[in-house]
Amino acid sequence: MCTKNRKNSLILLSLLLLLSAIYLYPNPTMAQESVVSSISALGPDPHGLTWDGDYL
Repeated sequence: MCTKNRKNSLILLSLLLLLSAIYLYPNPTMAQESVVSSISALGPDPHGLTWDGDYL
């Protein structure tokens, strides 16, 4: 019975460490992104647009 409690405690501790790492260390690239330029919409519901560096 003690082994089962210890195993459950280790699993819980591992999950807490994982969640705290995700919360405390977010993706650093997200803070560096910004809008450089924008264009008017090409219709009432534009979707599926992408830019490859040269063409839209």
